[in-house]
Amino acid sequence: MKLELSEEEIRVILLWNLSCEDHSLEHWREFCLSCPVKDKCNKLKNKLFEGKKNE
Repeated sequence: MKLELSEEEIRVILLWNLSCEDHSLEHWREFCLSCPVKDKCNKLKNKLFEGKKNE
């Protein structure tokens, strides 16, 4: 399965991830739950994790 992301979605995900890293875990959860592309972001994280697991 190929994950299709627009440049705008990638930009939002990167900005959100950078912001998330600056906060505590509790705040991170709330912050990321409000992310407009969180579904695709979670899919992206899962794909990255799968890739690392298969190495």
